Amino acid sequence: MKLATLRKVDNYFPEIRKIDDSISELLELNCPILKIAMKNGKACSLESQMFGALQDADVDSVHKKINGNGACKFIIRKKN
Repeated sequence: MKLATLRKVDNYFPEIRKIDDSISELLELNCPILKIAMKNGKACSLESQMFGALQDADVDSVHKKINGNGACKFIIRKKN
């Protein structure tokens, strides 16, 4: 997945898991923008929007490091 490659280059330490043909899960173990996101949570929603535009998909952020989770987790659903 192109998105995982881009995130790896930027040190997000991504893991991708394909759930089925149209759904994938992106887990980011590191967040280089965590300090910014802690001050302004909008950074997280902008990330989801960017992922959706890049993948032509609907993206839901289901876990966030700013909420105390160990990683950020996104569910990526390809548009039909």
